[in-house]
Amino acid sequence: MLRTNYQRVKNMKHFIEICITLLVMAILSGCDTGKEEREETVTTGELDATRMVTMGNSLTAGIMDGGWTYDGLRHSYATQIARQIYGDGRVGDDPAEHQFLLGRIKEPGNPVPATIDNIEQIGVYEDGSPVYDFDITPPENRLEDDALRVENYNAEPNFNNLAVPGFMGLDVLHTYTPVNALDRVNPFFSLPLRDRGSQYNQALQIDPTFVILWVGNNEALGSALSGGVVGPYPPEDESGFPAPGFRSVLQQLLEPYGDGDTKIIMGTVPDVTSIPFVTEVGVATDEGVRAYIAGTPGDPDEVWSDTLTFYGQAPEGIVRPVLASEYVLLDWLLMDPFSQEPVIGLHPDHPLPDSLWLSGSQLEEIGGAVDAYNNIIMEAADQSDNIVVADINEFFNSVLSNGGIDGFEMGLFGGLFSLDGVHPNKVGHAYIANEFIQVLNNEFGAQIATLNPEEYVTDSPFHQGRIALIRDLLLN
Repeated sequence: MLRTNYQRVKNMKHFIEICITLLVMAILSGCDTGKEEREETVTTGELDATRMVTMGNSLTAGIMDGGWTYDGLRHSYATQIARQIYGDGRVGDDPAEHQFLLGRIKEPGNPVPATIDNIEQIGVYEDGSPVYDFDITPPENRLEDDALRVENYNAEPNFNNLAVPGFMGLDVLHTYTPVNALDRVNPFFSLPLRDRGSQYNQALQIDPTFVILWVGNNEALGSALSGGVVGPYPPEDESGFPAPGFRSVLQQLLEPYGDGDTKIIMGTVPDVTSIPFVTEVGVATDEGVRAYIAGTPGDPDEVWSDTLTFYGQAPEGIVRPVLASEYVLLDWLLMDPFSQEPVIGLHPDHPLPDSLWLSGSQLEEIGGAVDAYNNIIMEAADQSDNIVVADINEFFNSVLSNGGIDGFEMGLFGGLFSLDGVHPNKVGHAYIANEFIQVLNNEFGAQIATLNPEEYVTDSPFHQGRIALIRDLLLN
């Protein structure tokens, strides 16, 4: 029963492996162009947006579906805000035409994003929810000779969206080579930074009138994606840690703007343990554990049976059931759990390794770090009338507690997240952009129109409701 449609399991395993691991192996491509002929005074209400700069990580850069494309960059929440301010004709990759300048990622992207080729309902569950069958084309890695540059590599001046996937606040401050501030390789730096200095330094060269700065996400996300094996980045300075804590980093990032007129908006850090990469594997059961649903498609009225408990190797060395309040990571699939009997994680003799699940204590540690980052962000904003905060954490908490927003939900196929389970899709980015815009309008007197997220829905029906990954992809 557990080995039903084994080839689909293998395909999905391959898909997720590429989504999660190839982001740090991608190579970017490049060329030439232009001089600065684009700046004109731009105000929206009381906000001077003449020179707008955005700094951050993959959220601001627009990673979607496991790949980084020019289309994703153009639809990141930050670029969408720029488009609402300048108009579509002033946002793009040509220095002679565009006031908000972007690095032109060569098509079809790095890596090529995953796609859904077909989706078909093949039955229903006992509760009446539909059973879908998917055909997935996994992402492809592009390795080309003209690598490590964007197509408009020689464009002047600096790009306005400087965000780099994988960056923490410390990297925004210091990193300008493929090796980041904590000695981890990150080739994506070349897309927006072009060996010209860190995000921090290039932003200062632009002398911005308006800055979007969203950091802190990867400080917690790295811990969640490792199953808690790697701890979250220290909120405060710590003896023995080779870098300043998050508070010190943020103070340094904001310091140059303390006495000026530059307006800054930051975002709070969402609960990284609520993203689909963490939550989609397994279901909570009445017995108080998370479980793996097993069954065989057939008569739509009797699709599913058998609930099997997950077992995990805890950090302290014991093996125990994974509780309903704990989570098995999507990386579980990369272990090829069907390669042996009993299935890895479904028997106490073959438990999940610590790196593939998050225990209650690990969730508490990560959650505590997120709370600390957000307190630091809020406290920094309280020090200046020129700094405001969009509470993205509160927004996603509200979506969770209300079971969604406008019919969209938080699950992997709930309509707000892309296929990698980590990054929002275009709809999710539109909602995030609106959260930022509303704060800018209310706090800085801007007059920026919000977006209609419905306009960014793709042809796939994922927004129709949350569909459990294991139930719908592995065993249909």
